[in-house]
Amino acid sequence: MIKTKFRKSLKRKLSLMSEREIIKTSATIQLNCLKYVKTLKHENVLIYMPSKSEVKTDAIRKKMLNKNKKVYIPRVLEENKLHFNKFVSEDNLVINKFNILESIDQAILPAEKFDLLILPFVGIDKKGSRLGHGGGYYDRALQDLKYLNDKAIIIGLGYEFQLINDEFGEPHDLKFDLVFTEQGFHRY
Repeated sequence: MIKTKFRKSLKRKLSLMSEREIIKTSATIQLNCLKYVKTLKHENVLIYMPSKSEVKTDAIRKKMLNKNKKVYIPRVLEENKLHFNKFVSEDNLVINKFNILESIDQAILPAEKFDLLILPFVGIDKKGSRLGHGGGYYDRALQDLKYLNDKAIIIGLGYEFQLINDEFGEPHDLKFDLVFTEQGFHRY
């Protein structure tokens, strides 16, 4: 399958990135995203906690909290489902089975209540379809989002090399409205 081929190739490229390169490039990507986000009206923000070579999100998260936005992060539950738990502080986090930080706060928010979602990806096709790690967690958790809340803005953070000039999206794949990279942004 074409998605498997792209996923394998991109994961290899991601694994070759140094920690220094990730931190430096992440700072640029977060700045690009923050410039855009400050023009939006939003209250409930879903933002991922990065793993391995994913773009860092610490600057965005801190800025949102400083602006009194309600910030939520994904939490993996049994049966491979995601909940979105409130981010309160670094002290309120635990590491999950994928070695990703999650909030243990009991406050959760249903997907349709988010007006801004900032998500990671392994790749993205030319029409904005998200290629993830292959578990379908975000696809399942957010499958009805645009039907229930068509004003929600879905933003992806990634590196320019993760943008594929091909089409591999399937009907169940999450689609981004915007993607920010170290070179700027792409609108879909």
